[in-house]
Amino acid sequence: METMGWLQGALGGVLIGLSATLLMGLLGRIAGISGILSGLIFERGGDRPWRLAFLLGLVSGPGLLMLSGVDWGNVAGDSGATIGAPASGLTAMLVAGLLVGLGTGLGSGCTSGHGVCGLARLSPWSMAATLVFVLVAMLTVFVARHLLGGLGMKALAGYLAGLLFGLGLAISGMTDPARVIGFLDVAGDWDPTLVFVLGGAVVTTFIGYRLVWRRQTPLFESRFQLPTRRDLDTRLLGGAALFGIGWGLSGYCPGPAVASLPGLSWPLAAFVVTLIAGWWLSRRTNPGH
Repeated sequence: METMGWLQGALGGVLIGLSATLLMGLLGRIAGISGILSGLIFERGGDRPWRLAFLLGLVSGPGLLMLSGVDWGNVAGDSGATIGAPASGLTAMLVAGLLVGLGTGLGSGCTSGHGVCGLARLSPWSMAATLVFVLVAMLTVFVARHLLGGLGMKALAGYLAGLLFGLGLAISGMTDPARVIGFLDVAGDWDPTLVFVLGGAVVTTFIGYRLVWRRQTPLFESRFQLPTRRDLDTRLLGGAALFGIGWGLSGYCPGPAVASLPGLSWPLAAFVVTLIAGWWLSRRTNPGH
């Protein structure tokens, strides 16, 4: 069965080579998909009709196989299928699409332009690019599948969410303790910025949560993990009061303090160290926490 898959791979490669030869012989152009598609979208001129026609043909090939019902596909684990399922979830695909677009734009090509046409032309430029993207892709798969395992996509999702949170804190001014103190100082020159920050964050999260909760489960977990406590006790209210004192003295809560680490100073370092100590003490007073 695998031998047949390899032979189909060779046959498909011959067809790709014929396509590249045809495009070069008839139009004098490289069959580089990233250049053809990006050129159609971003460039103006007489090249647009043939670029559009090429892409329509590109889509028509698999489409014709699917419509005809011929089992000429070569999908791993399902030789009768023509189109395989995505290998990653939505978050990873969003990041991957951005990286592929940026990379092929900066590197002037992809597996077709560099890997097929460039290697066939014996271009050292394309040979170097192909060697780099193949080795880096192999390393990425090794780290994601064999070192991180199932944690890879979770780590990627965590990083993306943290990146957005940090950008939000910096852009909104919440990494500036003086602006936070300005909001808390109602008897002085009051700064309402935090009201707008909280308003934007709460409204966006309110809408976003309700869209997310239409799913039965998160993309990378088996269930949504939400707090279940509803009781008002001295621990809750006393803890909130202690937090308020510390926030008022420093202008920092945990998020902005961590996000401010790129501009680390001794006072900020002292805050982070004692912040961790405070968490340790809270857990010592409630071992079941």
